Amino acid sequence: KRKLNMHIADIHQINFHYAIYRLPKEVNNFTITPYVNAIEEKKYNIIIMMTVMEHLPDPLDTVINITKGLKKQGLFIFDYILSDGKNQDTIEAIDQRVDVLNYIKENFVVLEGDLLEDQSMGHTVCRLK
Repeated sequence: KRKLNMHIADIHQINFHYAIYRLPKEVNNFTITPYVNAIEEKKYNIIIMMTVMEHLPDPLDTVINITKGLKKQGLFIFDYILSDGKNQDTIEAIDQRVDVLNYIKENFVVLEGDLLEDQSMGHTVCRLK
C-alpha cells in the first residue's frame, strides 16, 4: 500500500531465484558478483543483511562496500552469528569479526541491539553517522 522502492540483491544461487519468483513484480533485483561492489553509492535509505555475514569470505570489505550504498543517516540492519567456521560458514567471518564490528562502531550509531564480539548477535539496527 506504500509506494516503496525496494531492491533485492544476492549472488547467483537458487535461493535468490526463488525470492525473485515469490516477490511482487514491484521489487527490483540485481545479482551481486563476488568481490565487485554492485551497490550504487548513496542510493538506499535502508540496507538489510540477515543471516549473511557468517558466510562471507571477506566480511569487512563486504560491509564497507555495501554500506557505501546508504544515504545520509541511512539504516543498516543486520545480524552476525558467531559460528565455528565450518560447513557454509567461513573462518574469515570469525577472524574479521572484531574489525567488522569496529568499522560499524566508528561509522554508525546503534539504535537497537548490541555489537557483541564474543557471541551471536540478533537483529541489530544502526544509523549511519
